[in-house]
Amino acid sequence: MGIAVLVLFNLFLWGGAPRPVLAQDPPEENARCLTCHSNPDLQIQFADGSTLSAHVSGSRYQSSVHGQEAMTCGGCHPDHQQYPHPEVGAADHRAYTLKLNETCLECHPDQAERVQDSNHAHALAQGNTNAAVCVDCHGAHDTVSLAEARVKIATTCRKCHTGIYDEYSQSAHGKALREENNTDVPTCVDCHGVHTMEDPHTARFRLFSPNLCARCHADKALMSKYGISTEVFETYVADFHGTTVLLFEKQAPDAATNKAVCYDCH
Repeated sequence: MGIAVLVLFNLFLWGGAPRPVLAQDPPEENARCLTCHSNPDLQIQFADGSTLSAHVSGSRYQSSVHGQEAMTCGGCHPDHQQYPHPEVGAADHRAYTLKLNETCLECHPDQAERVQDSNHAHALAQGNTNAAVCVDCHGAHDTVSLAEARVKIATTCRKCHTGIYDEYSQSAHGKALREENNTDVPTCVDCHGVHTMEDPHTARFRLFSPNLCARCHADKALMSKYGISTEVFETYVADFHGTTVLLFEKQAPDAATNKAVCYDCH
């Protein structure tokens, strides 16, 4: 079915004039939207002439966390609850994404507050419009549960951090996750945080980094599963390097030190 036919069909469906979507059960409202948006050829055109597919897979959305919560399309697209829809005023795809991203903040205020102090938010505030926002990491119509997302975290981060992913994927941690699907091993967010990621190049991050490693390597129950002794961490904090690093962390967290931390050697 061509786009023109879909438009004519919807003019018939809506009586030819803009009308608000009536309050109804979410599946019925979403089914009405899918009358057009199930068409794989449907596109949005932006002011700069670029286009974006407006196709939505009903089955993928239904299996997403939003679909399972019976969220309606209008919950995230309140400006498009009338037909014909208003014109998209965004200059390009990225401007459209950044504007739509504001919708996420309405339902997820706690995460929105935490992310404001993150490296991504700082980059965005400084004018880097390519800095990651909610939908870049979580998707839009195919958002998965946190349990499902864990094995996909590293490949999600790879979309921006390709070189770092390549290094991680060849590490003991990365290989265990990639080849064995072992979710015990740390992935990106275990060391860098989820919504509160900070700059890993600062003295503060470096001094705190042994504590990140300790989350796993000081856990006797976890380490015993893999025949790894927790003495690795215990001996580090007891020697000159570890004692100095921990002292700096407590007394001068922003001061640089040349004493070795875990990742200098490993």
